[in-house]
Amino acid sequence: MGTAQTARTDECALLPRAVELLEAAYDRGQLSLGTLCQVHALLVDAPAGIGGRLRDGPAVVSLEGLMTFVPPPAAAARSGAEMFAAALTEQLSSARQDLPPPALAAQASARFTDLHPFADGNGRVARAIATWLLVRAGYRPKPGLSLDRFCHRYRVEHYRALWHHKQDPWAWHQFFLDAVLACFVPPRA
Repeated sequence: MGTAQTARTDECALLPRAVELLEAAYDRGQLSLGTLCQVHALLVDAPAGIGGRLRDGPAVVSLEGLMTFVPPPAAAARSGAEMFAAALTEQLSSARQDLPPPALAAQASARFTDLHPFADGNGRVARAIATWLLVRAGYRPKPGLSLDRFCHRYRVEHYRALWHHKQDPWAWHQFFLDAVLACFVPPRA
C-alpha cells in the first residue's frame, strides 16, 4: 500500500472523530476558527508540523503542475474562516432551513475551500465539515467510503467542478451530489 493510500485510509478512520469535534463544538455554541484548527490538526499529518496552524503567507492551488486557484491573502482567509464558522452556526441554529443537507454541505465545502486558511489540508477539513453536516442530518456513511476517497478517485473532475463553482454552481452541486449518493445512505423519510 502506497503512502497516498495510507493517508487516505487514516483520514477515513479519523473522520468520525472530526465529526464528533464539530458536533461537540456546535452543541456548546463554540463552533469557531479554533474548532476548525482542531479538526485540521486531527486530519493533517502531525510530523509535518503544520497541523492546526493557519497559513501566514500566500498560497497557490495546483493540479498536475497547473495553477487552478489563488486563494485570498492569509489575513483575509483567517477572518473569512472566522466568519464562515459564525455564519454556519447561525444557519444551523435557524429554525428555517433553506437548503437540503447535501446542498448545504456542498456550499459549505466550496466556501471553506475558497477561503483556504491552511497551507495544506483545506480540502480535508472541508470534506470533514460536509460529512458532519450530512451526518447530523441523518445521512449514514457507507462502510469503507468517504467524500475524501470519492474526491481522490475523481480528482480532476473534483478540482474542475470545485474551482469553477462560482461560474457554474450546477457542476459543483452535481459532482457533490454524486459523491453523496456514492458515499452515504440517505435518512429514511
